[in-house]
Amino acid sequence: MSYPLWNISNLTALCLLGDAWVKSGNAAHVSHMFELSPGLEYLEIPLKFHNLAKCRFPRLKKLKLSLQSGATSSIDESRARFLENHPTIEELTWFPSGIPNLAPGSLPILKCLRTSLQVVIALDQLSQDHVIPVEKLVDQVSPQ
Repeated sequence: MSYPLWNISNLTALCLLGDAWVKSGNAAHVSHMFELSPGLEYLEIPLKFHNLAKCRFPRLKKLKLSLQSGATSSIDESRARFLENHPTIEELTWFPSGIPNLAPGSLPILKCLRTSLQVVIALDQLSQDHVIPVEKLVDQVSPQ
């Protein structure tokens, strides 16, 4: 018998809090649920969700990656690749463990950013080639 939650479809906003979503046994189910909602515009998910780099949301505007426990630099790189593949993101909350390596052209329409100094440094390195139109920046030492 399948858990009914895995078959929810056509969502435009989804907030997944807690460590249950990052358990390896749930990753395929959560990914399937994501596939059923390609029009997702808002996503809040734990930073450590394993399959995030494989997900595609062509309409994603707001992304909040929440830190539930420690993160590694490999997670930061995977999340940076996810951001590169989602140029529609306008609002981002992300507290990586180090300075992420973002490719030129990443986050071209970013307007609101809640982050740490590491992401500000990474975006500053990008801005030499491309101006990122951030309208609001909330720089914090650690996530709330």
